[in-house]
Amino acid sequence: MARKYGALILALEHRYYGESYPVPDMTTPNLAYLTSEQALSDLARFRNYIASAGLTDTRSSPTLNLKAPADGPWVVFGGSYPGNLAAWFKLKYPSLAAGAISSSAPLHAEYDFQQYAEVVGTALAYSKIGGSDACYSAVNKAVDRVQELISLGRLSELPTGLRPCGKLSSREDLATYQGELFGNFQGVVQYNLEGRPPTVAQVCKIMVNGTDPLVQFAQATQLIVGQQGGQKCVSSSFQKDTVDFLSNATFSGYGCDRQCTSFRQWIYQSCNEFGYFQTTTGTDHPFTAFSALDVNVAGEQLCEAVYNLSKYGGPNTEFANMNYGSRDLSGANITLSNGNMDPWHALGIVNRTDRFYESCSGEGCKSKQLLTKSESIVFIDGTSHCRDMYKPEVFGQGSQYCPGPLCAPDTSAIKWGHAKIDANIAFYLSRYHRVESKTQI
Repeated sequence: MARKYGALILALEHRYYGESYPVPDMTTPNLAYLTSEQALSDLARFRNYIASAGLTDTRSSPTLNLKAPADGPWVVFGGSYPGNLAAWFKLKYPSLAAGAISSSAPLHAEYDFQQYAEVVGTALAYSKIGGSDACYSAVNKAVDRVQELISLGRLSELPTGLRPCGKLSSREDLATYQGELFGNFQGVVQYNLEGRPPTVAQVCKIMVNGTDPLVQFAQATQLIVGQQGGQKCVSSSFQKDTVDFLSNATFSGYGCDRQCTSFRQWIYQSCNEFGYFQTTTGTDHPFTAFSALDVNVAGEQLCEAVYNLSKYGGPNTEFANMNYGSRDLSGANITLSNGNMDPWHALGIVNRTDRFYESCSGEGCKSKQLLTKSESIVFIDGTSHCRDMYKPEVFGQGSQYCPGPLCAPDTSAIKWGHAKIDANIAFYLSRYHRVESKTQI
């Protein structure tokens, strides 16, 4: 696409992530400038810096050499939280971009994100991606059985790979254990058919191939964690596995390798601005028996313990939704792309026919979806997180994924989505050039 439009591609690192940190460590007081508003301001300054004059920037990787000012039209792209930033940049700095492509953006901030689990359940039952009602039912029965054995104290009856690594001495430990098992299936659904094993189809094949859902659940779990080096037990210590891990305030961005993480930074933003805490306290999904994973543990207690907060009242989601508009952006030239099998689409701007249209959780919650004439929805059937951001046929024939279970040729829905996004970009650029011509006259 960049080649088609003669575009220069620039990627900006978010402050506090990677090598872009303005403070010596990530202790809580030093995270004060880790906000979406500051990130947007950084992006605006970066855009104007690049556009101001011909320059040679040796700090870029690779070195950026511009012989003339880059004062042509800009289109901003982003997926997931950066998808939010792309839409919000066009909203808050409308003159600095001709348009925005916002992919898989959870634009509605929500403390207790119950719908995530509900989309996971929907995906496990969706036949177009290899799910089935039988798969959903088997997972449901297995989860119920796991929790039953835990409640009865009969942990020795759990298959080896499902046993907790330590004692479940508190509700927080139980939530950690439940969250670990739930998280395995979260990852499968969120990144389904995006080159990352296993797929929903592979997991569901195991779940329906047997007579004991608990055994099949253990086998599916081992298939999932086997891609990450395997595990002999399930993490179960709230303090050790969660709090201590997230409390590491040292930066490791410079010369970062695979050991670097950005979890502390992201959870801070979640605690501060957005919430997004994925719980199992909803009612329409196969993990309802894992009820300890509620927003009290996954949100409040986590934030208090990791960032040494007292009297934590939750993230300021009300301000975030008021400041950015939630699902009523009132913006211009913004494309909003989502896949209906992506759990994050439940907080996005989607088709009116979707089950999660205007969805929200919490007493008296409201999230009205309204679009301007130049805001466009691209809703792609059967796809997961940020699928539209991959180049055409990246997982299809001729790629490293074919033949094999990860082979995923572009569906007609994906091809339609790519074409729609391309057409919108052409429209944004044509409008920019028409305005420029009128200004020059």
